[in-house]
Amino acid sequence: MVRGFIGLSVDPDFTEDLLWAQLPDEEKEAIMREGFREITWGGRDHVYPITSSLITDARNHLLLRGGPNSINVDFPIKLIHSLEDEEVPITVPLELVDVLNTNDIELIVPKVGGHELGDRSIMPGWIAPEADFSVTDPPFKMELENALRVIFAKTSPPDYNYLG
Repeated sequence: MVRGFIGLSVDPDFTEDLLWAQLPDEEKEAIMREGFREITWGGRDHVYPITSSLITDARNHLLLRGGPNSINVDFPIKLIHSLEDEEVPITVPLELVDVLNTNDIELIVPKVGGHELGDRSIMPGWIAPEADFSVTDPPFKMELENALRVIFAKTSPPDYNYLG
């Protein structure tokens, strides 16, 4: 049973809507013919291994095609998505909010952070293990901790003390 969901830079249907839609026809043909290609995409210089089986299997699991309220959900959802995400536009989590049939959903949209929600020049170490927790917590880390607290509090038995 799912008790809650926290999504960071969510990207449902990315294989079809973002990746495949942006690839040149020659790359698509090569992936399907050869079964594998390493490609660079998404506004960054990261190289991703893309297989034909990833593309074909993902087409059987597309979430955003069902229309408004097409996916019933009975647990709290918190989504955190940066306005500066260079790979996934803000329209994607908005579409996800639309297809989820629940009122217990919150989309937190910080202005900075990028796709990894961790632009180290602005928010050094907000989620990294080497973070200096002696300084004031960066906003993303606080948002994530708050989302975890809310979901845990909503889904825990009434007599469970989650604060220690």
